[in-house]
This record gives sequence, C-alpha cells and structure tokens, in this order.
Amino acid sequence: MRNQMGNALKRIVVVGASISGGLAACHLKLRFPDCEVISIQKGRAKFPIVGESLTEFSTLLLHEIGLGSYLEEQHFHKYGLTFHFKENIQDPTSYTYATHEAPRIPPMPSNQINRFTLAIRLKERAEELGVRTIDGSVTDVGLNESGPHRIYYTPDGEEPVSVEARWLVDASGRNRFLTKKLKMEKAPPFQRSSFWFRLEDFDKSILQRMEQVKTPHHCFDSYYVTHHFMGRHNWIWAIPMRSDQPERDLISIGIVFRPDLYQKEVTSVDAFLQHVGAEHPVVADLVRSGTIVDTNTYRNYFYETERNYSRSGWFIIGDAGDTVDPLYSTGMAMTSIQIKQVAAMIEADRNGTLTEEFVSDLQRLYKTIRNSLQYEISTLYEVIADPFQSHLRVHCASAFYFYVLLPAWLCGYISDRVGVKVLLRALDDSASRFKSLKTLLPIASKRLGPLPSSQIPNRYGQTVNWKLSGPAETKMPEDIARCSLFFAKIRFYALRRAGWHQAYKHIPLCAADLLKAFLFGVALRGRAMKDVAAVKWMLGAGAIEADGVRRTGVVTEMPVVRPKPPVALTRALWQSRRR
Repeated sequence: MRNQMGNALKRIVVVGASISGGLAACHLKLRFPDCEVISIQKGRAKFPIVGESLTEFSTLLLHEIGLGSYLEEQHFHKYGLTFHFKENIQDPTSYTYATHEAPRIPPMPSNQINRFTLAIRLKERAEELGVRTIDGSVTDVGLNESGPHRIYYTPDGEEPVSVEARWLVDASGRNRFLTKKLKMEKAPPFQRSSFWFRLEDFDKSILQRMEQVKTPHHCFDSYYVTHHFMGRHNWIWAIPMRSDQPERDLISIGIVFRPDLYQKEVTSVDAFLQHVGAEHPVVADLVRSGTIVDTNTYRNYFYETERNYSRSGWFIIGDAGDTVDPLYSTGMAMTSIQIKQVAAMIEADRNGTLTEEFVSDLQRLYKTIRNSLQYEISTLYEVIADPFQSHLRVHCASAFYFYVLLPAWLCGYISDRVGVKVLLRALDDSASRFKSLKTLLPIASKRLGPLPSSQIPNRYGQTVNWKLSGPAETKMPEDIARCSLFFAKIRFYALRRAGWHQAYKHIPLCAADLLKAFLFGVALRGRAMKDVAAVKWMLGAGAIEADGVRRTGVVTEMPVVRPKPPVALTRALWQSRRR
C-alpha cells in the first residue's frame, strides 16, 4: 500500500461525491487557501436526486464560493415556498385551495436547482479553486485523537493508498462511512418514506385549473415557486427546474409521508396517480400530461447519528449523519450550517483555541435546530390536512426562520462562540412557547369546524422579514421583537377561537411575548446582542469562554438557565442601554 506524504497537519480530506461534499470542499479551500484540500469521491457515483429547492442559507453559500452568476444564469430563481391547503380533502373532484404564497419577491435570493448539472459545476469549481479531486472509494480510516487521521482508499483501477490529514469531513451520504465505523447509528422517533420523479413535456397550464383563494400580485409568475400540496398524513412537492434542453419544461414531483399514519404503498407512478389523485386531482392531471424521466423510492429513510463533530478533527455532515424531511427545503440548509461550523472549528484548531465547550456548543446548536424542526414536521403530519392547524404551524415556522435563524446566519451567529449561546437560548425559549401554543390549535379547529378557503388567511405578509437585505447585527433585536409580537398575536388569535380555553395559562404567555417584544425592540434596539452585558447575564456569563479556558467532556443537554424576573431583567437591559 502506497502512502501519500506531505504536510498532513495542513490537509483536509472531504469524503463524498454529493453536492454536500463538493460545497464543503470549495468553501474550506476558500477559507483556508494555504491548506491542501482533497476530495475523495467514487467515480461515476450514482445517488438519488432530490432536494431541488434551495433556501437562502445554501444559496448564499453557493454565492460565497463564486457560483452566484452560475445560479442566476443556469437555474430558475425561486420565489419562495407556496402552500396549497385544500378546502375539502375528502372530495376527489374538488380543485379549491387556500393558496399561500409570498405577496412579492422574497428579500434574499434562493433558487430551484437541477442537481445533476449543479453537481458537475461544483466539481469543476473545486478544481478551479485548487481542490485535489481523487476518484476512488474510501475503505477505512484510522482516527487519531492527538494527531493526523489516516484515510485508506482505492483509486479507480489502482492499488490501495493511504493519506494522512489533520481534518476529515465525512460527506458520504447514505453510505454513512464514519457513523457506521464508530457505531453511532441512532433510531429516529418517527420514520418517513418518499417516492418522486422528474417529469418533462407536461402542460403546466393545468395548474391554473385550481380554484385558488389567494392574495393577488403582479411580482412574479406563480409557477416558479416550490409548490406544497398538503394531504392526509402526506404532502406533495412540485418544483420547476431547468432542463438540459431549454425548449422542454422539467419539473420534480414527489410525495413524502409518515408510513405509520399514511398506510399506503407509493412506489410507482401508477400508485402515485391512484393515491394522490384521490386527494389532489390537479396533480394527477399534471403528471398524466407529461413524460416520466426517472423515478426514485426511499422507504423508511430516516436515520440519525449520535454525534457529528469531534475536537480531534473529524466531522460528519449532511446525509452522512442525519436525514431530514424535505418540507421547507431543509436538507441543504442544514448542511450549509454544518459547513460553516466545521470551518469555524478548523480555524479555532489552527489558532490553538479549539475547546471541548465550543465543539459541544456547535454540536448542540446544529442538533437543536435539526431535531426541533424535524419533530415539528413529524407531528405536523398528524394534522397536515386540517387547513386551520396546518397553515398556522407553517407560518409560525416561517416567522421564526425569517426573524431569527436567517438574520443569525447572516451575522455569523451560527458559528460564533457567544452567538451560538444566544441562539441556543432563543431556540429553547421558543420551543417551549410554541409547544404550549400548539395545544390550542386542535381545540380551536374542532370548535370552528370546516372552514372555507377565504377564512384561512395568508400570513406571509407578516412572517417574511421584508426589510432583510444583508448582515445587520444591530437590527437583530428588532427582528426578535417582531417575531415575539407575531407569536403573541397568533396565541391570542388561537385563544379566542378556542373559546378562551385555559386563558389563565395563555394570557400570561401572551403578555410575556409582548414584554419580550418591548425589551428587544426598545431596550436593545440598535445593539449587537452578543456584546450586551445583560444578554450575557441572561445566558449565564460564566459559561462564555472569554478567558480561553479549555473544558473537557461533551455536553449533551441544554444547560439549565433560570429565567430572570421581568423587573430585574428590564432594569438590567435599561442599564445596559444607557451604557
């Protein structure tokens, strides 16, 4: 076996031919130009094609590596997520929907992508940046807690080779190379199955057969969005994409469901037409009008890993560790968060400031975002066909994304030592409040009974952060304030329709959200939160590593932080404001 020498302490190896692996290799090479970045990927690797809708996270990361113009020129611009809530899901002849879409062009860029062509361009871009690409199969790895790792692989048609590297990024997708080697497989609380295909030469005017109740606008063609058709324990996506032949229309269509609830087998186009046609005949009509290009099936595809990051320099990203539900286009978004975090850990390691606490905080933040979102989506399947409950939960998720997560991404809080702690606290607080809010929704829905589409209002005007245009850390308190105000309004809205059920419990929570909106919107207005002493006090200032002390042990639970009394908190914030 040949050994590849060189300066292993300045070498990063990325395993995997997926888009996640290509994006990671490009970003890390740009972030650390003096390091050798090697991408080891199977030649002619085949992997299922899904996830053609990007979010702002992954789109901006592609812009960072120099593919912004390529996205605009070769892939469709995406005009947000559109949700179609059917007025009577029991009626197979009904075409009436409450359609919720952005009333104007979203403030930050995102795209619908053709993954085949993007994967090719990413490989080309990696070579342009100086990433060394090796076509081969990784067979084993020797992990070293105190030194370089040794990666064993077999290049196509050659003898086995090993290479040493200080950092190893596993982006091997469903092969789950490191997770399996380290025996870190973890069973998820809920399963998911999916069947999807690409369709060409179809009649896209068929979508106009829907009787849509929606807010009129003249900002974009409503075809070029990520369509979601909400069904009984399932949802359907329809994502337009550019074809290799410009004169032909191409679209990705698929169904995702919880198999324990949606007890139907959908593994063929005929089964798709039968079961989906019973709920959404307009989708079945669209499919019948075109030609199937290819099909894919995932049965019970959900899985997790116990751990993604290590202080010793190995990292597991994307499907190599955890799968996600494609609702809200979360796949590449989560991977983009991980790539930023991996880069932050490598940089800290190079500077000699990487601590167990920082690795643990980044791990907890990624897992908290991933797990809380996947749990919310998983339980949404139980009521997804109920337009009242479904639309409120969708818009609450949208508000938190646009007013908390996206500004935090833009300002670097995803991978900042203090910013991570701020986000963890925000996520913990929001999760408990959202959980209590959701208890009102089934009660209100039952009390109201079936509602016409006109009474399922589109809330995108409130839940999209229309003022967002780029990194603005001093505007984040105002964003959080607006998010808190929105949640207070929704709780009060649901409480009234639930007949004031447990008002003694929910009215104080409404008041708490209003107080939070006041504190962040007034006391912290124009301030960078991670620099405010009162915010550090709320988080537990002693936990923040300002002194560079290295700590051992992996934290697996969110630390308990006692809420400060409102009066004391208000006083601290005002004193901080005056300083």
